[in-house]
Amino acid sequence: MSEPGLGEKGGDAKPWVTLFLDLLGWSKQLLRYDEVIDYLDDMKKVSKVISDPIYAHQKARLVIEGLMGGPVGSHENEEHQRRLNQLSGIERELFDRMACHEFVVQQFGDSFVVSICVLGDEKLGYGPVVSDLLGLFQMAGGATVMLLSQGIPVRGAIEIGIGTEYEVRGTNRKELVGASIVKAYRLESGVAEYPRVLVGPHLIRFISGLDDGKGDPIVQKTVRGLLPQLQGLLHREGDGSFSLDYLNDVVIGERLVDLARVEDAYRFVVTQYSEATARNDAQLLGRYGLVLKYWLERRGKPPPPTTHPQGSPAHGLP
Repeated sequence: MSEPGLGEKGGDAKPWVTLFLDLLGWSKQLLRYDEVIDYLDDMKKVSKVISDPIYAHQKARLVIEGLMGGPVGSHENEEHQRRLNQLSGIERELFDRMACHEFVVQQFGDSFVVSICVLGDEKLGYGPVVSDLLGLFQMAGGATVMLLSQGIPVRGAIEIGIGTEYEVRGTNRKELVGASIVKAYRLESGVAEYPRVLVGPHLIRFISGLDDGKGDPIVQKTVRGLLPQLQGLLHREGDGSFSLDYLNDVVIGERLVDLARVEDAYRFVVTQYSEATARNDAQLLGRYGLVLKYWLERRGKPPPPTTHPQGSPAHGLP
């Protein structure tokens, strides 16, 4: 019997992949609340202190929720619609399932946690799984760029683990309790160090086994068609680990993150590095130096430093 007030309707244990995304500098901003009492007679200053972390939090939520239904591919032109109408049987069933990513979203303070079940389907195999992972990677990459463009750096990690989903009593809201959350959190907080999204070693191994050659030929063809896009989002770091290549063409483009946002994000990175140089801040120089190195490798010559994009506050690293 469950204890009073606790959740019910727990599901079976299944494999889940979790994105743990942290807003850098948010906790430091919240600590400034303690300063408010020292200048309560200056309401403009009070409003500034209080509004900055609220702004960052609301922006992050809007960006993440806006990207939740991000496309795996283009489904808008007439030719595509005509072909879609011709699908039947397992092809149509596979498409319908792949068009809907059943993300479970949780929030812990300044951290956003997005998870997806990656249990293969008896009929559809790993087709929906590859599609869901691609959707999660696209969303994580898009959020990274879009938040950087607004002066909000994030750090994250994605990892796989066993978890159990349950429905919170008295609500239609679902929560996840699982090892994937803990593993992603440990990677984010203990290994990532600077603004990037690491992809855990257990998930790398899982992805390498998705093309198992089993199941319906249509499913196999789908898996083999999407896997190169998913694997193309893996950026090999100098130590052999992998991070998310959020500047990949699968993320950057009119349907997910437009080039204007990319330029704003690029300028924010350059500005942070320039300011760290001016202050001779060795810690921030090291961290943003690595971020800038990635951008230079992927985008070429940097734009000139500027004030914070779109008038947003630069939160920096803690």
